[in-house]
Amino acid sequence: FLVSVTVTPALCLLILPSARIPDQEPALLRWLKRIYRPVLDWALGHRAAVSLTSVALLVLALAALPFLDRSFLPPFNEGALTIGVVTAPGISLEESDALGRSVEEALLAFPEVVSTSRRTGRAEKDEHVQGVNRSELEVVLREGRPKEELLEEMRRAVATLPGAGVTFGQPISHRIDHMISGSRSNLAVKIFGPDLTVLRGVAAQIEKVLVGVEGIVDLSNQEQASVPQLLIDPDRSALARHGLSSAGFAQTVEALFQGAQAGEIVEDGVVSRVVVRFPESLRRDRDRLEELPLMTPAGQRIRLGDVASARFDLGPSLVRRESVQRVAVITANVAGTDLAGTVERAQRQVASEVELPIGYRVVFGGQFEEAESGVRTLALLAGVILVGMYGVLYLAFRDHRRAAIVAVNLPLALIGGITAVVLFGGVLSLATLVGFVTLFGIATRNGVLLVSHYQHLIRDEGHGLLEAVRRGSEERLAPILMTALTTGLALIPLVAAGHKAGNEIQSPMGLVILGGLVSSGLLNLVLIPVLFARWGGERPTVDHAAAIGS
Repeated sequence: FLVSVTVTPALCLLILPSARIPDQEPALLRWLKRIYRPVLDWALGHRAAVSLTSVALLVLALAALPFLDRSFLPPFNEGALTIGVVTAPGISLEESDALGRSVEEALLAFPEVVSTSRRTGRAEKDEHVQGVNRSELEVVLREGRPKEELLEEMRRAVATLPGAGVTFGQPISHRIDHMISGSRSNLAVKIFGPDLTVLRGVAAQIEKVLVGVEGIVDLSNQEQASVPQLLIDPDRSALARHGLSSAGFAQTVEALFQGAQAGEIVEDGVVSRVVVRFPESLRRDRDRLEELPLMTPAGQRIRLGDVASARFDLGPSLVRRESVQRVAVITANVAGTDLAGTVERAQRQVASEVELPIGYRVVFGGQFEEAESGVRTLALLAGVILVGMYGVLYLAFRDHRRAAIVAVNLPLALIGGITAVVLFGGVLSLATLVGFVTLFGIATRNGVLLVSHYQHLIRDEGHGLLEAVRRGSEERLAPILMTALTTGLALIPLVAAGHKAGNEIQSPMGLVILGGLVSSGLLNLVLIPVLFARWGGERPTVDHAAAIGS
């Protein structure tokens, strides 16, 4: 903008006086005008037909919207996979490692797989701590079969491995899912309620329902499993007799099993902590557990069994909370169909087939929830933008009718944008919605070029309304086509390279803008002259004093 109002005029003053001005217009422009004149004359003579046709095209485009697939973000093509392997809680590291190797061997059998790397479990103080029953594989791919076909075959290959739940994702997509819902998949079905046993039962019912929903893959409910646990129940009266408090007893038991720091060793500047705890062999047998020694405040040594009872039992592998409430989570991915439609089908089936106890509720989260939130936010911002655009147009023309005529470019642009998505994309995502909002500003420019020139011809050169429309439309044919072509040509590389990694968001956005430029550019040259010839003339002025006198 700054260059166009400062540098460009200065360059024109320097260069144009010495430039050779052609005696006539270029041949291409003369040919375009010969085609455009009869079209314009016909449109001005059939105003109702032109207006109704434009409205019909808009209605058809809007009618196609409910049939488009919907998702949060376009599918990424990252050239790599992040695969999660979940086994039963309580499995040993050796068994989990062996199962992880089996998954790697199954994946390496595919010619598209270059290499795999795996992490099984994470340290207790890791930012993303996980037990040894969980593994993460990073798989590097080479060019080959279409990604959806490859993933389908990979799922079949690992489905035969017993006791393993395998979830397929991609490095960036995987982390986006994790940030949105805390899960590592597209969809997270959350069941809220107070009782863990009831939560596990409801989660199992919902899991059975989701298995039959078309498009849902990588279904996992592993974290709801029960695992063996050692329970130590203190006898408060016995603790009181020996002068022990519940807190002190808990700290002592924790030291027996988890260890307690007894000191530090400094060697060559390296500090190592010394942690003392009982050997694992003494902590496996319930009878031997009760023989473990405790010290009372009086210095007397007693048995753990004198003040508590030890027993093995089954308990929850994980107690998850969200917003203070207990929650069970079922995770899944969506493949081969759109995210929003699949989730809506799942919601209907869960609502009809699963009866929730009082005090329990189900929430479908993940990308589906984020998509709804993103659309609401974008719709609100788009409304504010449109009001602001109309205000700027009114300030420019000082007339609501002319501002409204320019604003007609917005629905004209929608026609081409929606058509482009239907023909080449088929999926509405946040990227396409951003493209529509961007398109509104670009499309309005052509209307401003026409209406402002009509206004100039009527006010400054004294032309009649129809003459100004005909002459102004022909004179603005070249600028409108040039601005549309220069913008459109810049977008073609983005649209053509939509399958390339890193271009997944720019390509749908460019596709919408390119389609909207085509429709608004073509219809703009026909409908805007028709509307201006009907509504854009100067309003008659009334001499109020003469009217009162008469």
